[in-house]
Amino acid sequence: MKKNEDRFGMDIKIADLMNEYNLREQVIAPLEEIKAEEINCIPVNIQCKGNLQQIFRFYRQLQDLDRLVRIERVKLLNDSDFTGEVRSETKAIIY
Repeated sequence: MKKNEDRFGMDIKIADLMNEYNLREQVIAPLEEIKAEEINCIPVNIQCKGNLQQIFRFYRQLQDLDRLVRIERVKLLNDSDFTGEVRSETKAIIY
């Protein structure tokens, strides 16, 4: 990513995707930008809650965004009441 404006635009696009798939309890937390000679990137922690189908559709749509998004880690946690919904905790890198 080259500018802060791009970062905030990506935050909005990710939130829009989450809303499109009715994901709840959304958190999008960008971390400190990592600068390199040729390319910059921003690590982002993403959390949301929904059923597996909603979450996996969201992940598939991330690849269609105008920036490269690399998923580094995904953690899926069952609710204690076993309603069929899971909480997703994701660490991603946006280039």
